[in-house]
Amino acid sequence: MPKLIITRTPVRISLLGGGTDFPAYYEKHGGAVLSTAINSYVDVIVRDRFFDDIVIDTSEKEVCQSVSEIKHNLIREAMRMVAKDLALDWSKVEIATLADIPGHGIGLGSSASVTVGVLNALYNFAGQSISPEELARKAYQIEAEILGYPAGVQDQLIASYGGFRFIELDKDINISNPLDTGDLSDYLLLFYTETVRQGKSILTPFVNSIQSKASILNEMTELARTGYKVFLERDWEQLGHLIDTSWEVKKQYSNGVSNSFIDDLYDKAKSLGAWGCKISGAGGGGFFLAMAPKEKREQIVRGLGLRELPFRFEEKGSSVIYNDGGHTGAKPNPGHFLIAFDVDGTLSGWQGSITAKQINKLNRENVTWGILCSRPIESSTQVCCDIGINPHFIRQCEVDHRASYLRQLANDYPTQFTVYVADRDIDRQEALRAGWEFYYQQEMNNLLNRIEKW
Repeated sequence: MPKLIITRTPVRISLLGGGTDFPAYYEKHGGAVLSTAINSYVDVIVRDRFFDDIVIDTSEKEVCQSVSEIKHNLIREAMRMVAKDLALDWSKVEIATLADIPGHGIGLGSSASVTVGVLNALYNFAGQSISPEELARKAYQIEAEILGYPAGVQDQLIASYGGFRFIELDKDINISNPLDTGDLSDYLLLFYTETVRQGKSILTPFVNSIQSKASILNEMTELARTGYKVFLERDWEQLGHLIDTSWEVKKQYSNGVSNSFIDDLYDKAKSLGAWGCKISGAGGGGFFLAMAPKEKREQIVRGLGLRELPFRFEEKGSSVIYNDGGHTGAKPNPGHFLIAFDVDGTLSGWQGSITAKQINKLNRENVTWGILCSRPIESSTQVCCDIGINPHFIRQCEVDHRASYLRQLANDYPTQFTVYVADRDIDRQEALRAGWEFYYQQEMNNLLNRIEKW
């Protein structure tokens, strides 16, 4: 049977902290970003061909005899990377991309979505799964280190992980679990300005002078951190004002960030009642984001007269949505949760706080849950009997090497959301390596609230 793989990768909106995600800045000063995936996607199709050539079908069609002939930079370098990693040669393959919002320079991180989506499709086509952490790292390596594009890291992270996230940047990158957005989307509006820009023309001078802009970027970092606190407090008006302040700060990055058209658009949106506005991405064009009271939305849409892009937040990052003849033929169950618990330090009675009453709330149609810990299966079975829970599975794993076991669980129980619940930072690191979300045991009620909404 011929192989056919399709991946779907979201684009993103950055609310606060853009610019602080460049390594040249955050590795010295620390940065922070509040950013989210949205339900506009880049789909990548990889399939076998009968003939020996390589076909690339994007905005332009290419028929090549070797990878080195491919003109599409992102696809060419992704193929080279996967070939090197897996020691294979590419031939008899066709790669196509489809985007809900075609084009570059629109400010939604679509280039990163292409790179992440192509990598995800190629690895799975070759029979190798890959974690969001690795996807983001490899995509950034292609764009920034191999091709030399001026790029921060948030686009690749959001494309790979999905969700509404707060990202702390320092020597290490700490990305939050997906945040509960409540009714935030009711206060956000996204418009296409019908102008595009080459992000490189704006970002290159910015990156070249980034050390001289440290004080400006420090202010942006603090705005993102404050915005995260305000977000958690559900103070949407204040969040809108912070977005507004960040736009004024961002205009100091370079002369190309704004122009007279954008300034007029900003002034008009504010006069119509918006709390805050900004251009998404590097600036200069693309999409215009406004945050406003619900009762002002309609008059802002009418008053601006631009094409609106209705959207919702997307929890899932780059995903294989079709796999025919690839590594895993099982299809994820939409809206379904797979949850695994550690025992020691996690469950009540074993130095943890999660009770049987909480766990038994997971006994619902859209949840598969069980135990994954280093205890022998017989011991874990006895624990479950003692506290009165009846898991769907009990698995034993090696101490501090849980990622491979979590990946196997995900293969055995294909679901939309995979969550590991434990108590240690090393458990969190292993979960993220496996592409799973992680909740500390004291966050159990947050997880239950999230599941209840489904």
